[in-house]
Amino acid sequence: MKIIICDDERMDAERAKTILLSCKCVQEEDITILTPQEMHLGLEVQDIKCDIAIMDIEYENRQFNGITLSKELNKKLPLCQIIYLTWVLEFAPEVYDTIHCYFVLKQNEEKMLPRAMEKAIQIYCDQEDHEIIELRNHGKMMYIRQADIIYAERQDRIVQIHTTQGTYQCYQSLTRIMKLLGRNFLRCHGGYVVNYNYIDTVMRESVILSNGTEIPIGRTYRTSFHEQYMRMVEQHV
Repeated sequence: MKIIICDDERMDAERAKTILLSCKCVQEEDITILTPQEMHLGLEVQDIKCDIAIMDIEYENRQFNGITLSKELNKKLPLCQIIYLTWVLEFAPEVYDTIHCYFVLKQNEEKMLPRAMEKAIQIYCDQEDHEIIELRNHGKMMYIRQADIIYAERQDRIVQIHTTQGTYQCYQSLTRIMKLLGRNFLRCHGGYVVNYNYIDTVMRESVILSNGTEIPIGRTYRTSFHEQYMRMVEQHV
């Protein structure tokens, strides 16, 4: 679990870090303190990894604030849980333009920040592993909800990912993408992976999906696919 504290006052950030270290499941190596400028640059170049972000709102001499940065976090790291930690309530209405899980005043942080962290950690733990997969295409990051993926197919060096929202492509291998996907995804062919939730009919040599697409079942995968599919059926009964 990676936690970032973003504050332009180092003493405030260190105090928040000390409080966080009193929380269960939080280790010193989990926490990184960033200035707003470091966070801004990291988001610009997509070099930020964060599960929980502790965001101050108002920064001195900046053309952006914590709300602006949080909107970028929502967009680029949609699973990141945001806790606002600030001295003032002035910006309180604006925080509702962002997805966040808690708002804490610094004058109450000793009592309220552990509660906020408990909630953020609970949400973090409740999320299914790899609910959103992160893929790179021509240097740009794509974030795709697993629940939206119908199937993926390999075409030469490109993998086409067919979703309810459209089709995306990337240059990663289908084997690598399979490692990012959860239990609902079944390999039925050397060039195809299907989402169990979109399977309509399974035959000996092919699968028909709910959108009418027919996917072949490769000879190499036939036995393992049918066995996995039947286990999935039993689990969903």
